[in-house]
Amino acid sequence: MTSYEQVKLRQLLTAIQLICLSFSIASTHSFQTKFKLNQAAHPNASSAKIKHPIGDHTRFTSSTNTTLQYFGYWGLGMYGLDVNISVAADHSNLVFISDISLEALEIKIRQAENFQLQSMIMVQGMVFPWRQFSMYVDWQSRWDQFQTTIVNNHVNSIAGFYIFDEPFHSFDVNYNGTDKQTAALKFNWQLTQLANYIKTKNPSKVVTLTYAYIELEPYVSKFGIQSSIDWIGVNCYLEFGSVCSETNLVKYFTILNNLREPQHQFMLTLDAYTSQRVCLVNESKQEAIINRIDFVLSWTRSNIPVIALTPFLYQELHDSAEDLCGAGKMPFVFDKLKAIAQTYIHKIVVPNLIT
Repeated sequence: MTSYEQVKLRQLLTAIQLICLSFSIASTHSFQTKFKLNQAAHPNASSAKIKHPIGDHTRFTSSTNTTLQYFGYWGLGMYGLDVNISVAADHSNLVFISDISLEALEIKIRQAENFQLQSMIMVQGMVFPWRQFSMYVDWQSRWDQFQTTIVNNHVNSIAGFYIFDEPFHSFDVNYNGTDKQTAALKFNWQLTQLANYIKTKNPSKVVTLTYAYIELEPYVSKFGIQSSIDWIGVNCYLEFGSVCSETNLVKYFTILNNLREPQHQFMLTLDAYTSQRVCLVNESKQEAIINRIDFVLSWTRSNIPVIALTPFLYQELHDSAEDLCGAGKMPFVFDKLKAIAQTYIHKIVVPNLIT
């Protein structure tokens, strides 16, 4: 037996043990269907040197934090990626979806439904022009059309709406007008308007956004978090170096936790990508990412309420300067994430054969 086959066997046995353990806590989770193990080998994996590629995520399993209900990948149903949603359907229950037309968006929602996945719709481009921070004049009409033609027809499979990605970091980088302070205030007010409007139309659906670590101070600390927002997060990755050290990461989580209201819960964008232009991710890099994932889960389990885990699966966008590498091209990281998800999300994918 090769070293790689030995690692895969250890992974399989560990996953089976975790699944047995997880049945005893399954009643605390919203998505309670029986899980059938489908451990697929990665044909592109090299001979393994990492002794424990799955890592010690049992520390999170034993947590008293029972808020975790969702696991889903960024870069799976997003515009510009030719990736079939079925790739991660066996161990996730959420998928982030975006596209440039309502017709294309609905096709992806139907694909997600076919695999019993809830859709988190990314709506930034629907109401904000690209890299601009004043909503379209007719943003309410645009939303109402989306609500009528899409949302109301898929109300049972849409988890919610991701309204803006790292809003004030994007503002800092891209705003080139005058009186930046006034413009930031207006932008924050428009985010509040949008969140309130969506929540009025969809009171049972999640409204969410995430912040970059660099915008917590002064913007988020000054403006606070909109009351109509349900899920929040802060993005800070191992790839960024010392500014995102474990110590600093805890500081950012703590800042956001101190700002949140009781209804705000955390969505963790777990480390699962590198910024290498050519995706040749070695085993030591994967081991470092796995260690970071373990640290984040270990710390957050007893310090903040976590509702969702949302790592990157793919992040290579067509015609983009950011040709990054997600977990889809890091086999040990992907196995790690899959094992974590399988502990919480118990499901058998039964494709909808009704046409």
